[in-house]
Amino acid sequence: MGDYTRIGLVRSGTGLTEINTPSGTVNFCIRRGEAALKKYLSLTPTTGSAVEAWVEDAATSFSAHYLALRLANQNIANVTYQRQTSADKGSRYGGHVLSAEMWWGEATRMCDLHGRDIIIQRVEP
Repeated sequence: MGDYTRIGLVRSGTGLTEINTPSGTVNFCIRRGEAALKKYLSLTPTTGSAVEAWVEDAATSFSAHYLALRLANQNIANVTYQRQTSADKGSRYGGHVLSAEMWWGEATRMCDLHGRDIIIQRVEP
């Protein structure tokens, strides 16, 4: 699996550019996101026109979750360790955390909606 999620999809979904998220960071989050998709579904989705659309969306959402967590971790250092409690630093951290939760919820919701169909199709002869 590895071709469902692309850097362009994650960038367009999150609205982040190369300036604040290097391609290496996005690639790392994509690998973690697709691993989370496989783990959540307990199988590797098959390819096919009926499958690829929602799997691509779910894999992208899982990847966006990890990207938001990465950005939250980068900003928490400024808030906690340097004791910079300005509204700007705190709001960026809080915003990324909420965004991560939102992306995870969206990914799991999509897998719950469509993942059972794949499992049923694979059990049938």
